[in-house]
Amino acid sequence: MIDARSRDLHCVCCDARLYAAADMRLLVSATMVSAHHRILQNRRDNRLSNLILLAGSGSRGCHWQWHSRERAEAERLGYIVRHGLAADTARIPVYYNQPSLGRVGWHRLTDDGDLIHLDAPPEACAIDLTGEPSE
Repeated sequence: MIDARSRDLHCVCCDARLYAAADMRLLVSATMVSAHHRILQNRRDNRLSNLILLAGSGSRGCHWQWHSRERAEAERLGYIVRHGLAADTARIPVYYNQPSLGRVGWHRLTDDGDLIHLDAPPEACAIDLTGEPSE
């Protein structure tokens, strides 16, 4: 399901083509792919709203960059969700940067594998990233 949501398996952050099962020639030049758990240190939570595809691994590429180097920005972009907000991964949007697929902007992930485009950034959508309901 996560593969289908990521359309032709492009990294959510950098738009790199990760691999293509239909065209084996692309596998040679494809970037390593990893399913990233938005709630860190919780690999047992495999709800689809908690998973995104990133290029690289825990020690390389986008996965490493957002995991290790850019945590505050990763949280702002929805790539990382704090433990206290774990139940709300379906409410906390993710910023997709996939221009080759015409998909740039904020999206909400569902546990059914759907991707819902948001017309405005989270602040304008009254999404409170602290987990508190907005008035």
